[in-house]
Amino acid sequence: MGVEAVNCVAPENRGSALGVFTAFADLSLGLIGPVAGLIVAGLGYSPIFLFAAVMAAAALGLMLILGNRPAFAPHAEFVAAD
Repeated sequence: MGVEAVNCVAPENRGSALGVFTAFADLSLGLIGPVAGLIVAGLGYSPIFLFAAVMAAAALGLMLILGNRPAFAPHAEFVAAD
């Protein structure tokens, strides 16, 4: 996924794109444990599977929506509007 994030930006911004991707990946991994723990503590183990299914469906929806965007075209020239 990091490769896709890097391929969607201009070459001069690839370092920043990889840094932002890594930061948000680490943030999500750091938050999901406590959130899942709170769900299990409050509702039991069964609802955690529903939560995981909802998150997977949300990820699939985002992939379908954002997957249709064109990737960065490295040889396209920028044309300023007059």
